[in-house]
Amino acid sequence: MNKILLIISHLESGSDVLVQNLDSGVRIQRLNFNLYSNLDCLSFKRPNTEYRKRPEVYFDHILYNHEFSCKELFKYLNFVYVIGDPKKSLDNIVYNKTYDERTACNYYCFRIRRIYEMIKKSNDCLIFFDEDLHNNETYNKIHQMLEIKDKIKIKNKTQDKKEIYIDRNIMSEAESFYEKYRYKIKNI
Repeated sequence: MNKILLIISHLESGSDVLVQNLDSGVRIQRLNFNLYSNLDCLSFKRPNTEYRKRPEVYFDHILYNHEFSCKELFKYLNFVYVIGDPKKSLDNIVYNKTYDERTACNYYCFRIRRIYEMIKKSNDCLIFFDEDLHNNETYNKIHQMLEIKDKIKIKNKTQDKKEIYIDRNIMSEAESFYEKYRYKIKNI
């Protein structure tokens, strides 16, 4: 059975750079399945999906809580968690009109809490924060975890930071939540 890696993150975390770089490898390929609600997702008999020739690892990118709901999958999958800076994330979420300020903050906080709960259930996982995404060592750790040797063309595309005004109370709430869970995650 091929290995499956899930990159668990949130909107505007910067994890898109990680996804693009991993998808440039020969031995790793993106699934684009995005719904992990039962063990059937381990089967590769999905319609309308073209797979390259025999990659060693398939991976997917999960950004919402509802996309992963099967506890049994923790036994079979590898996980990489990416948590972005609250200021940059909220600014970009609101700027891109994905959510308004309050909804963006709620999404961010709920997502960080869910990521923390998933980390506690993961046997073997890697955790990266915003500052880790443009570091070659990040990719080395992922390849070691997956036991693959692959030449990846690492493109350190910087995420455009949109400077907009977000209510100070809302931003403070998101930043407090981030600091609280970052501390908890580092102490697992």
